[in-house]
Amino acid sequence: MSDPFYVVLPDYSIQRIALITNGTSNSLPQFAREEGIRYHTVATVNATVSTAWHIPVTVSHCLKEGVNGAHAVFLLHNHDESSSLPPNVEWVELSQLNSISFEEPTHQLCVSDWVSSKDDPSWNHVPWSKSTFFGRATKWINEKVAQTGATVLGAPIQIRTWALSCVLRVETNNGTLYFKALPDFFGHEPVLAKYLVEHFPKYFVDVVAIDASQHWMLMKEYAGSEPETYEHWHDILKAMTEIQSHYNGRLDELVSLGCSDRRLERLPELLKPVSDELKQPHMLEFYGVNEEEAEELGRRLHLLPELCRHLESCGIAETLIHGDLWGPNTIVRDTKSDKAPLIFDWTDASVAHPFLDIYISTTSEKNEAKRSAQRQAHIDVWSEYFPREQVVKALEISEQVAPYYFVLAWRNVQLNAPEQSRWELIYLLHRFVRYILNAKQLDSKPA
Repeated sequence: MSDPFYVVLPDYSIQRIALITNGTSNSLPQFAREEGIRYHTVATVNATVSTAWHIPVTVSHCLKEGVNGAHAVFLLHNHDESSSLPPNVEWVELSQLNSISFEEPTHQLCVSDWVSSKDDPSWNHVPWSKSTFFGRATKWINEKVAQTGATVLGAPIQIRTWALSCVLRVETNNGTLYFKALPDFFGHEPVLAKYLVEHFPKYFVDVVAIDASQHWMLMKEYAGSEPETYEHWHDILKAMTEIQSHYNGRLDELVSLGCSDRRLERLPELLKPVSDELKQPHMLEFYGVNEEEAEELGRRLHLLPELCRHLESCGIAETLIHGDLWGPNTIVRDTKSDKAPLIFDWTDASVAHPFLDIYISTTSEKNEAKRSAQRQAHIDVWSEYFPREQVVKALEISEQVAPYYFVLAWRNVQLNAPEQSRWELIYLLHRFVRYILNAKQLDSKPA
């Protein structure tokens, strides 16, 4: 089965876009790729367009997700200074777009939104939205690979692009590498990844090179299966405790590497802006709540300081947390290096309570038996260091605190991501708001 998609293809100067003309109406060019691929996985988009029209392209970002019967719309970068178009396709000046009609009204809206926002300074947070990014990244990759004594084979292939990262696959005569660029609000990951692999090489992807100022990293290829069983999760969580215990009493070191400081004593203060925003009518949609729910969420935020104090009183030290520790960010064994387990994608890392990590995994897992196994593995691993009763109590309280932490984390992403890309991840902010509102009614003195 094929999955149709549309593209907004500008010319090299970004003064015109390609439209299929059909009498009095116009349409965006349509292509098709294998179905079941998410909007941010873009290698087949580039390959399909480049093969059909002989124009080298990369994806800037997705303008419209292909869901509920609608087809995705991608904004492309055109890397050909003198590209020619197929018959019945014409270049149309951006200045003329408001005076012509589209067969599909939502496409005209996509194009209008892009034109009106293309000079929005918030796009500076995600440099791959600029057409010059790919050339700069390619030059840097070639230089860094050459310094290892290897040679790049062909142009890097764009694998993923969205508000959180741009990933390129790089083939060399000495194996496959991956290049990852981060937005400035997640800019700490290259420095942290390099630091972690130097201290705990058996659990981390080998980093070939970084550019801290541009938030770029070049990594070796890795591959393997996600954790499925209690034993898998026990190994992963055991590795995490080994890493985390190393940073007991060294939290300033992590903050100096760029990790956000979200310790329990700071969490309520960091969330105070949310209470103020919930009183502003235009922010209700941002949090996915109505007026009554906004009032209840504000009330529960007032209970958070006492809840944090109770978790802190359990005596389990705060440390480095992954922040997005679930199956797709771990593999049981790396078939390329034989490292086991491998833990990657540290974009959300921060200084916080270590029990917050397992919340992401258990709330992301749909299978009840697997959720129970993950939770039990967490209890068993931590019971090697603390009395089991203490661990269970801390875990229960942490499950009440965790959604507040993740509301803070995803609020930060949403406020820093370009407004036109907020749709990509707003559902996560709404999800954790729902976890707070749907939780059992709390009092200020949990058991």
